[in-house]
Amino acid sequence: MPRGAQPNQMEVEVSDDGIGFPSNLDFTKTSTLGMQLVVSLTKQLRGRVELIRKAGTTFRIRFPVAADAAERSLMSPAIARPL
Repeated sequence: MPRGAQPNQMEVEVSDDGIGFPSNLDFTKTSTLGMQLVVSLTKQLRGRVELIRKAGTTFRIRFPVAADAAERSLMSPAIARPL
């Protein structure tokens, strides 16, 4: 289980090591489509998104899942498949 995650909770983390996210910008109120989608989808999942400004930028999204879904995700790695 990822650090800080709770049982029946999934965590998605996306990071880069670039120049970082501007400190004077509130990512929850930007006009960019990408950030609007991240914030909107996180709300739909009843989750939380956290911005970490350390050695680049990290977005951590945590959201609740059913107990059996959390167990299945720990047993099998994620596999990307074409649609």
